[in-house]
Amino acid sequence: MEDKNLNKLQKAVGAKVPNLTDETILAGIAKPRTSIRKNLWLGLSGVAVAATAVFAVMPSNPAPLINLAQSQPQREGLAGSSDAKMSMWVEYEYVAGAGLSDEAGSGQVYQLKLNGSPEVLVEKLAARFGVEGKLAKETYDEGKTYNYFFGNKAKPENASVSVYWTGTGSWYFGDYSKFSEKVNLPTKASALATAREIFADTGLDVSEDAITVTSGDWGMVAQASLQVNGEDTALEWMVNWAPNGEIIGVSGHSVSVEAKGTFGTISAKDSVKRLGDWRYGGSGASSYYGGGMAMMSRGGTVSTDVTESGTEPSVEPTEEPTDTPTAQPTEEPTVEPIPEPTPEKVVMKLVSSKKTHLLIWDASGGAWLVPGFMLKNTDGWYSSVISLVDGVIALPKLDSGVMPMVK
Repeated sequence: MEDKNLNKLQKAVGAKVPNLTDETILAGIAKPRTSIRKNLWLGLSGVAVAATAVFAVMPSNPAPLINLAQSQPQREGLAGSSDAKMSMWVEYEYVAGAGLSDEAGSGQVYQLKLNGSPEVLVEKLAARFGVEGKLAKETYDEGKTYNYFFGNKAKPENASVSVYWTGTGSWYFGDYSKFSEKVNLPTKASALATAREIFADTGLDVSEDAITVTSGDWGMVAQASLQVNGEDTALEWMVNWAPNGEIIGVSGHSVSVEAKGTFGTISAKDSVKRLGDWRYGGSGASSYYGGGMAMMSRGGTVSTDVTESGTEPSVEPTEEPTDTPTAQPTEEPTVEPIPEPTPEKVVMKLVSSKKTHLLIWDASGGAWLVPGFMLKNTDGWYSSVISLVDGVIALPKLDSGVMPMVK
């Protein structure tokens, strides 16, 4: 068959036509059948249709978008959160209440990418807060990630800037040389204005309405969350004032948010089955936990047996015995077996849910915001759970432990 005719046939059927030898063509002509061109057309058309049918019915099985890290950092000081509760010796039985929806849905996944360069960030922060010193660069994982410090390491109480160039590019400015317990805090209006200015200078542009101010005799804190589509996330900027009104700490992040696509999600009711498995947890905005400073206090005093002067408490002397005591035979004490500790079993009923995005970490140290729920229980505190359908996140294997009972 001439090349030009072969090309026409290939275009017509939408499939590659095999090269036929002259012997094959002649053998077909010698038999009283429908023309070989017609047979060839029908045969190749059938191949094309079959290939289309196979493509249509084969399930798509894409690779996971995220490879989850072997462990997830926990938010510190969660007042009444699931993280705090799970640390106790308690076995929970989770029960889905009637208020949880059984409707599945979809949600957007976001990847948080480091924004800019760490050297430029350090230089900008040092200039913004008037820090003097030298730049030091350290790594603790053989050069995979680096930490940057600008200041005077010999005097850690002096002003310094630290940048952790991994994950969300978190940074911190501290200056404890100005700390004093004499209370002279700024007004709330003044703190809001100052915090908004600092946040804007360091990459977070929010209104004063989005800033939360908490104060006490320990000082004052202003905080605001990075918002995605108008929703607060676990990434926060903070300004910390000492009791005397001096700024002694500022923290934030250096990331850009990149949408990675919309994926299916399970219902709030079905997500209850994932509670107790840390691989389905994540960090929500601090507002779900009573605010980032909810647990902050100056600490209390501990009663001891030491007097105010630091000496051991006085003990009345006893008279020396006049007679030498005679040793009496004693019996070997019997050792009672110690019973195996058993966990307390608690039924935890989840009564309501809120859709949100949770901060999680992948195996390479990267950060993501994924769809999830904050499930509220009858005790009034929240548990976070990822709602993405299985397959989007590659989960590490559980080392040990029994999954909690779920109803």
